[in-house]
Amino acid sequence: MKIPKIRPLKTLWQNYQKNARIDSLKISKTMRKIALRLALSVVLSLATLLTSCGPTVLTGTTTTDTSIRTTNYETGEFSIQMPENWKIIDPTGGSYTDEMVIAFKNNVVTSDFTANINIIKEQNPDTLTSYDAAQKKLAAHKDSLLNYTLTAQEEILMGTGGGDSRTFLNKFSGQNTVSGPVLNFMQVTVAKAGNLWTVTAAYKEGEDPFVVDKLETCLKSFYVK
Repeated sequence: MKIPKIRPLKTLWQNYQKNARIDSLKISKTMRKIALRLALSVVLSLATLLTSCGPTVLTGTTTTDTSIRTTNYETGEFSIQMPENWKIIDPTGGSYTDEMVIAFKNNVVTSDFTANINIIKEQNPDTLTSYDAAQKKLAAHKDSLLNYTLTAQEEILMGTGGGDSRTFLNKFSGQNTVSGPVLNFMQVTVAKAGNLWTVTAAYKEGEDPFVVDKLETCLKSFYVK
């Protein structure tokens, strides 16, 4: 009868620690993937939520005005140009995600969907660059949206307090739900000081072209201090 070789207790403990570290890494990577998917779902869901929240009718300039003007919105952390007379949505105390910092909604409200811009701030545990974060978010949108279509992608430089940051202005379309409308999205992501800032504009098919042009201008004006 062959007597099995008994490993020293120290060796068994070292193997246990090694396997525990491997399992911990696997769990950590899985949790990060889940967290990313949830965050991306929040970003696009906010666009739909903003349509149904707030007053039903707002007064102001019409979207057919070719001279849609912008005004500067600034905090201690960032600044952005927003269409003048658009409604400012303060998420404090509302039914919004904790990551949402601020949002702006068109003053001309339509029955099915109202153009809007939202800004969210998330932690950046993987220390992704703006460039890589924008690509990673886009790949996840492809998985989460129904009838996803990438319509345009432009490499741009976004201003930050630490200098220009290379990223993408991504344009894509899709549906959040089967019964929901097909929406168009524009999105930029900027990494700064351990955080990811994502600015997303959403609008329906057939939106006034002057509004669409102004949305792009606003996204490109975003500046993280």
